[in-house]
Amino acid sequence: MKKMRFLSLFLALLMLISTFAIFSVSADEPTLEVLGAQIRTSGTQGIRFIGRVKKSAVTGTGASANFGFLIIPQNLMEENAALVYNTSGAKKVQATNLMPDTSVAAAGLTYDGSYYYFTVVLTGIPEDSYGTTLATKAYLNTSGTNYTYSNSTEKEKRSIYSVAQTIADQGGSIPTFVTTVINKYNQVGTDMLVADIDRWFSPTSGSYASSALQNTYARLTTAKKLNVGYLGGSITKGVGASNQSTTSWRALTTSWLKTNFPAANITEVNAAIGGTGSVFGAYRLVDDLKLKTIQPDLLFIDFAINDQYDGITVAEVKSYIETIIRTVYEYSPYCDIIMVYTTDRSRLNKTDSTNYPCLAAQHQVATTYGLTEIYVGKLLCEEYKITSTTTWDNSNLFADIVHPVDAGHAKYAGYITSVLNTELSKNLNPYGYVKHSIPSASYSPLSYTARYFFNASKGKTTGFNLYEDTNLDEKGYLKPNAGETGAKVKFTFVGTGLQLWTYARTVSSTIKVTVDGSSTNYTIQRGGSDGNKPYRVASGLSNTTHTVTIEVTATSSTSSSNVLDLMALMVEGDPNFTGVSFINLN
Repeated sequence: MKKMRFLSLFLALLMLISTFAIFSVSADEPTLEVLGAQIRTSGTQGIRFIGRVKKSAVTGTGASANFGFLIIPQNLMEENAALVYNTSGAKKVQATNLMPDTSVAAAGLTYDGSYYYFTVVLTGIPEDSYGTTLATKAYLNTSGTNYTYSNSTEKEKRSIYSVAQTIADQGGSIPTFVTTVINKYNQVGTDMLVADIDRWFSPTSGSYASSALQNTYARLTTAKKLNVGYLGGSITKGVGASNQSTTSWRALTTSWLKTNFPAANITEVNAAIGGTGSVFGAYRLVDDLKLKTIQPDLLFIDFAINDQYDGITVAEVKSYIETIIRTVYEYSPYCDIIMVYTTDRSRLNKTDSTNYPCLAAQHQVATTYGLTEIYVGKLLCEEYKITSTTTWDNSNLFADIVHPVDAGHAKYAGYITSVLNTELSKNLNPYGYVKHSIPSASYSPLSYTARYFFNASKGKTTGFNLYEDTNLDEKGYLKPNAGETGAKVKFTFVGTGLQLWTYARTVSSTIKVTVDGSSTNYTIQRGGSDGNKPYRVASGLSNTTHTVTIEVTATSSTSSSNVLDLMALMVEGDPNFTGVSFINLN
């Protein structure tokens, strides 16, 4: 058990210093109005709304004031509902203190002696809530339970972010805090993370259980919104299931979340590509998981078995997995990550470094980062006593040496949802939303990884045809003409390293790759079956512009174009993500 931090804000009717404001005064001099909002740009951060009321309408001031502010996070109100005195969860703030004329002038307003000026101030708003719109109304109690309200519509709804963005749009010298707010908003967005407004103003105490899925719980129960992502290969995609959208372990897991948290809006990002492991994932996750637009709150990663098939070293596995984890946290620092480990007919329930070295390597990285791990392959084999190829084949749980059928997918999902149920049933803090701590890099992760397709090479290559599809791995790839030797593509890139994403066949082809004038030949071939295969062609370069030519110099077939596909270019080391520029060879 440990004490969890709480969201706490404090209301005060006080003057802010070092502020920027968004104010305007109505020309028709209404009885009651909200003039706008300020944010503090130094010291303790806060936002202040200023209102005013005609003195002639007021029956009392100080402790007897019959006017003040109502305030509530906008998304806690029903759609199109008006904010009134009895709105559930709205905080009522009596204007016991008034702004003197000097304070009004200091706020950039012209003082009108026929009005009382008053404020409501919130300080200590968590950075996760900079994008939260606060709805306000100035109220005036005319008699008994009768109230009138301000009607300053565009001025009554502000967030820390909206004020900061307005300041930035004005140009000139922009305070550092304003830039910080805008950057944070771009990471977190507009979601409000508390559902009980009193939690803003009255800090609570108590002990809660700890869980690596604390943020997931807060998102499901309080924010009532969860983006769940899946990054993996063909098993995560749903190969072997009768319907990948409904009977795969991925689909069943998302369905479980929706069933058990019906009040939450749960969206799924399926970033699974068959035959890909962590080497591909490290370069494609920003695009395929939509990290720049839809940050995942909960992410499942399933790459162990494909890393084994790709034949990469243990050191490479650790590097690529650490790259993925750190990249996810860079864009979505509150994301909870779950490692899912599947198996095949050779490895069965084994997880050790001798029999399943890629899994053992991923486990080491996951332990370093404190991630949740679920050994679905091991659990299934042990539950059904699958100890040999014969018992594997006779289990009726698999379509082949690795892909589960519906029953197998259901078991995988069952192991996963069992962990989810255990963790999310704990006495967790519904208001706890904590950024994951990121340890120092331990396994030589790559930096600034990106994947680029060949779409922009259209009409610029010789001997290649460009194919464009909507699949995640086929958005723009090159295939040589049948029997074509001499097929060539040339481009420049900025970065420190380059890998080729190829779709290799069991038959071989040879390509010559020339990087900045230095040429190396590569045999493009995959043993066992056709599939994706990476080839590193450059590393340790200076982060400058490099020129590359890829030429097909030999093929094993003179009649078929199905000898190799150049699927994408994988670049690292460029913080500006300059991309790839293709050179016209025609």
